[in-house]
Amino acid sequence: MSELWVVGDVHGAYDKLRYMLRAAGLIDAEGSWTGRDAHLVFLGDYLDRGPDGAGVVHLVRALEAQAPQDGGRVTALLGNHEVMFLAAMRFRAQDPVTAWAFTSTGPRTAVLSVTRMDWTPTI
Repeated sequence: MSELWVVGDVHGAYDKLRYMLRAAGLIDAEGSWTGRDAHLVFLGDYLDRGPDGAGVVHLVRALEAQAPQDGGRVTALLGNHEVMFLAAMRFRAQDPVTAWAFTSTGPRTAVLSVTRMDWTPTI
């Protein structure tokens, strides 16, 4: 029977995730799959709070592609942070608060700056 590994709530902690996966023998120093026939399940919440959510998503997606070539499997579920992020991207123009840039305390000045968005679906 193959090993089952479950990881949740990474929240952008890319370096910690790599350290943990490497210590478990699931990736090598370059971040490539070495888990043979193991099944690695990610429970979501890759983004938010930490310094490199996009890096986490890129690593998870790369492992999803690499694992089957070695007899393994990576399952990546969406967490509530990904759902909220995608909903904000999708429905941003329809939100009257966003459209008019006002809140109950006055004009909104926050700016969302996101890079490396190639992992997001076209919505």
